[in-house]
Amino acid sequence: MRTSIISVLVIALVACGGDDDPPGEGGGCETSEQCADGLLCVLGACREECTGYGDCPIGSACLEGDDGARGCRLPEENECTEGACPDDTACTNGACVASCTSSATCGGTECVAGTCEDPAVSRIYCEDLAYCGSGVCDFDVCDDDLAIAPSAITTCALRVSGDVDCAGSDADGMLGDGPTEPEEGGLRGLLLPIVLDEPAMMLGVGAQHACVVMDTSEVRCWGRGDRGQTAIAGSVDAPMIAIAAPTEDASVIDEIAVGAHHACVRRASGAIECWGSDDAGQLGDATDHAACEAGAPCSATPVVVAGLEDVVDLDAGDHATCALRADGRVSCWGRAELLGDAPEGTTSCTIDGTATTCRTTPLEVPGIEGAESIAVGGSHACAIVTDGVVTCWGANDAGQAGGTVALPFAAFAIDVGRAHSCALLSDDRVWCWGATPVAQGAPSPVEAMPASFSVASGRDHACARTYDGETWCWGRNVEAQLARETSSETGEPGRARRSPAGGA
Repeated sequence: MRTSIISVLVIALVACGGDDDPPGEGGGCETSEQCADGLLCVLGACREECTGYGDCPIGSACLEGDDGARGCRLPEENECTEGACPDDTACTNGACVASCTSSATCGGTECVAGTCEDPAVSRIYCEDLAYCGSGVCDFDVCDDDLAIAPSAITTCALRVSGDVDCAGSDADGMLGDGPTEPEEGGLRGLLLPIVLDEPAMMLGVGAQHACVVMDTSEVRCWGRGDRGQTAIAGSVDAPMIAIAAPTEDASVIDEIAVGAHHACVRRASGAIECWGSDDAGQLGDATDHAACEAGAPCSATPVVVAGLEDVVDLDAGDHATCALRADGRVSCWGRAELLGDAPEGTTSCTIDGTATTCRTTPLEVPGIEGAESIAVGGSHACAIVTDGVVTCWGANDAGQAGGTVALPFAAFAIDVGRAHSCALLSDDRVWCWGATPVAQGAPSPVEAMPASFSVASGRDHACARTYDGETWCWGRNVEAQLARETSSETGEPGRARRSPAGGA
């Protein structure tokens, strides 16, 4: 009898305690105080806290509630997987979402990658393309951009579809539709499509021109062409045209590098071909080229760079070009600052009216060994060498170069501008050094930037692609090149935006 009474009491206590237990993950709630320890109440359910896609299970998303709290949506809450939605919809962030061509058709949400997406839901964490709708699973995040290319007055993006969008100044036809005076809308504050008749595979942007490589390895360029950079010598407003190979070798193009007023490609055969301005010898063929309309030596047709057969990476700056060799050595040609101390074989040249020294054929940069990637800027260059160490050389008037850079973590990506350098470190943060407005002198992290997996520098601004599937830019914005809808002297880090006409 005594035992039965105790049993009844125990059963009663357990039942009572069960009613008072806070809801676990997925349980309903009104406030976070009602949830079990470690969970937040977000959109009516107790959830694991998150700051972005990477904190949530694969195939899930990070939701933001009305109070700003963020929590993971469980995979079992997803309505769909890719291919399981009706026509005219796509599975985006776990829901069948209407297709769109502009945000105006999305009823208060945004048109991203061709589908209506709620800005309160960070991009979905993925392990393969099946999670990503019309995007691509890149670095474990669904993204619609393959590459970002800032320049002097524009920012352009190459999309998964092969389309190219650009924002900034339309001077000299940089937006692909001929030059437009400012009073006619010459500054475009949102990423706007460039008209291409077939998908592009690679993209490069210079000071006032841009080039793409098609899947046929045909190169097309547009913008200012007065230095032969668009293959029409003497043309200020060049239409989009194809660049012909200089020899019978028409092998596949593996890489394109676009400098301020010239461009180079690396072919699968090993040949390096360059065209455009040669005022500093940056074409690398040791030829005295005739002057173009701008008054500087140039070649409107590609020429073969002398003596390079083992190049694995290529980059072009304002007045120089550098190549990474298969054995980790770096060779440069053009402006002498990029060639190390007291370089051999330099000649007199004039850059933008100023007399200086240059070299017209490649020369190995002394002291650079084990390089894994390179970046070339205005008058300096940087390389990532063994163990993620960054070393820079050339002009150092703003602290943008100066040898080995003191960084707290290993670097795995780097790019440089006119007088600044930026690296992406193994902690997923972007660090910059050198001139404002991109950097602040000594190396320091770019504040308020989300975790990122790539970085690209223009002349005086920079952009990074984040793990939340967005492109963020900061720095000079006079030409609206930060894609914020409006222009300004400078801009803090913020998300680049697409025009509704561009599908976002």
